[in-house]
Amino acid sequence: MVLATPPSKGLLSIAVELAILILEKLDLHTLVSCKRVCHRIKNIIDESVVLQYKIELAVAGMEDGPTSAISVSERLQRLKNYTEAWKTMSFSPEVETVTLTGNLWELCGGVLGLSDRAKPATLMFRKLPAIARGIEGKEWTIEDVGFPIRDFKMDPSQDLLVMIELPPEPPAGGFVPCKIHLRTLNGNKPHPSVSDSVMVTSIRTPHDDSLCFTIKLCGDRLGIMLEYLRHEDHRGDVDIMVYNWRTAASLFRIYGIDSPIEAYTFLSEEYILLGIAEDCVPRLEVYKLYEDSNITRREWNGQDYFCAFAYGRKPHSIMWGSMVIQGEAPTSWSQSGYEDIPFFTSPSRRVVGVMFDDALDADADWSHHTRHLIHLPKLLSLVSLRPEQTGTTYVWPFWANDTALSVPELDPSPIWWYWIHGTKVLHSFAQEKLVQSLIRDFHYVEVMDLNPILLKRESSRHGDTGVNDSRIERYVKYKAMEVLPAMGKMISEDNLILVEDKVEEDAGDANLFIYTL
Repeated sequence: MVLATPPSKGLLSIAVELAILILEKLDLHTLVSCKRVCHRIKNIIDESVVLQYKIELAVAGMEDGPTSAISVSERLQRLKNYTEAWKTMSFSPEVETVTLTGNLWELCGGVLGLSDRAKPATLMFRKLPAIARGIEGKEWTIEDVGFPIRDFKMDPSQDLLVMIELPPEPPAGGFVPCKIHLRTLNGNKPHPSVSDSVMVTSIRTPHDDSLCFTIKLCGDRLGIMLEYLRHEDHRGDVDIMVYNWRTAASLFRIYGIDSPIEAYTFLSEEYILLGIAEDCVPRLEVYKLYEDSNITRREWNGQDYFCAFAYGRKPHSIMWGSMVIQGEAPTSWSQSGYEDIPFFTSPSRRVVGVMFDDALDADADWSHHTRHLIHLPKLLSLVSLRPEQTGTTYVWPFWANDTALSVPELDPSPIWWYWIHGTKVLHSFAQEKLVQSLIRDFHYVEVMDLNPILLKRESSRHGDTGVNDSRIERYVKYKAMEVLPAMGKMISEDNLILVEDKVEEDAGDANLFIYTL
């Protein structure tokens, strides 16, 4: 007697095309787990361009770009070329050189913006090429914005250009108006998403060279931090304001007199993070951004934060220098309508770098260096645990065990600060080598990728290394690239930028050498 094979049930009983549509709706973890159910489902996933593209996007820390004529198979091939180029640091042999001739510059969304010292109302922009992603470069200039530009910021994915204008001759004291212009990046026109392209706020004088601006963008959030000149025994004063730039609504306004507030960044459109370099108890304070018309300017008191992440308490220690926070939210191109973007760095997969030094006293010969890379999704998961009614302080090392990676050898330039992009962190180091009986120093730059999905794949491929170093399990290193010494280094989505650092030496204009994948 011949036994009949029972009919397939569930996913295997329907057409492959329908099975792929169902599998495409699964989250990544469930999708990959399905490969272990049976060989037939594994084959469906492995042979589907759509499903492979979804998996490879996650491994690369990317998101799919806007709908366009670029097919999924072409996007997948470009993605594979892109990830392999980063892994091997395989840049185009054509290195572009750009000279900074002004005091202002910005790098965002693959666009480099430069001011001109001789023309304070002019901005020059350069869309950096992206060979592996198939994106062409472009250059354009805004000849005259109508006023001397005090500072600027842009978001190419929203065609947004933010510029600060201050009065030419401020009064000796009190407050003066500060104009925030919101225009299109490509046309210098009033931005179509705002009803009024000029927001006006009041800031304290003086606002000469002793006043520094730090402008950040995250979706429809616009943050501006003003830092006033420090004195010998005075930390300096700060003023931080956050707006919804589309509606001009004020979401957050805090100031500090002789304040330990040193830096800030957006964790998301809902939360802002302040770096507090307070002696003995350095910490990261999180504040929630409210769409509330009653937001008023208030003084920082170190108590009314939403939640905080404290570093280990160090009695009698003092802070040396400033606390630095780096790692801005990558631009999101999903709704941009730019059809040449096949995929882009995911804003939700992001690393934040925190650096500060402390010592026992101001005259100490030795200081302790804190260099941490913080995986943002893990930090945000702790923020979401906080009860709405009360503030929470997470103590060290509870919050840091699985969130903060200590990398004491990190030493990025204080001027060329874009050394983190998404989960990629740029790191430079030197090695001694014996060359013709002489010991010489060779300088290198490498990329550390903290994407946990990539890390999981690499670990499964290579297995246990047998090396007792917890950091090996926290990031993947790409191939090191030899560079000249004493150069600034920056990273963007498709580029490595090396800087001939004449600015730090007061030797004139700086040259940027742009390497493209």
